[in-house]
Amino acid sequence: MTEDTALITDAELKSICVEIESDADTTIFIDSAHSVIYDYYATSTRFTAARLKMIELYLAAHFAAITNPVASFEGVGKLQQSVQYKVGLGLEYTKYGQQALLLSNGTLLRKRVGITWLGTIPREYETNTQV
Repeated sequence: MTEDTALITDAELKSICVEIESDADTTIFIDSAHSVIYDYYATSTRFTAARLKMIELYLAAHFAAITNPVASFEGVGKLQQSVQYKVGLGLEYTKYGQQALLLSNGTLLRKRVGITWLGTIPREYETNTQV
């Protein structure tokens, strides 16, 4: 994975995201999603390249869906349509974000904390069993 080359294409994004019109420019959604994926997983071996591509695809669709929401209610006379999705915060706000979160096993956009111990236990504490 490189920082400058997205894993997904415009056509792939438009094939799953109904919120994007066929002539719309999706560069910002793809670049934003790739930036996040690169920052979180560039040095990780946790996921395969194919899995990272799927996560990036659904994350880009999430960004597009937030920017271009589909009407939740439309009506003409007696003909009416209502669409409702789960309401949540962050990635849970759209069905695409929920999918990205699922594909990432819940690791996407979660705070990462790591501790590295480079020292040794001082001799006076090696045999001390008192708490």
